[in-house]
Amino acid sequence: LDGEMVGFNNQTAFQVASKIVKTEGYIGFYRGCIPPLWGSIIYRGVMISSYEYAITWFENHTDDDSALKKPLFLGLRPLVPISTLFAAAMRGIIESPIEYAKIMGQTGQKWVMRDIYRGFHFQIFRTSALLVPIFSTIDIFRRNTEVLNSLPGNFLVQAAASGTAYLLCWPLETLKNLTQSGTPHPGASLAQKLAFLGGPKGLFRGVGPGTLCG
Repeated sequence: LDGEMVGFNNQTAFQVASKIVKTEGYIGFYRGCIPPLWGSIIYRGVMISSYEYAITWFENHTDDDSALKKPLFLGLRPLVPISTLFAAAMRGIIESPIEYAKIMGQTGQKWVMRDIYRGFHFQIFRTSALLVPIFSTIDIFRRNTEVLNSLPGNFLVQAAASGTAYLLCWPLETLKNLTQSGTPHPGASLAQKLAFLGGPKGLFRGVGPGTLCG
């Protein structure tokens, strides 16, 4: 594994893709795909249902003049990020073991049951940083504009919100992946991870494909 990781270190996404094709063929792009394939159905379902449950609860159990419902910066209501944090926590509990299994599969390692929540704190930080701007943006546009009344408008708003969120929180995604895979070694400090990545710039490695995927 160490040889494989060093071989991909300090390379661009296109260089890594070329190397995967040469060494493993196109099937290499699907290494570790089974856990996120079925996992996405579960944890994304938990995420959306948790968010809708929380925001519906606040809508029905707080007064109309409650501070939670009063628009603040850019028209954002506090109940939206609060509901999002609840959804992020629920998603993280389910997603963390699945992401761990995915990362281990992608790096050619065997997953161990006792480590399924390794990197859980990064999982929660990343998911919260990712979801708060997405759900907040959608709520603001839904209540203050008619852009979401059309399919193209829905796509543009949600794609822009998701892409921007992925771009901003990508360093957390990178740190999460390193922690879950035990790279450069289990228990590595932040300084050691940055050194492995070749400096702070390495935190944004793979941000292009990741943002497009998001």
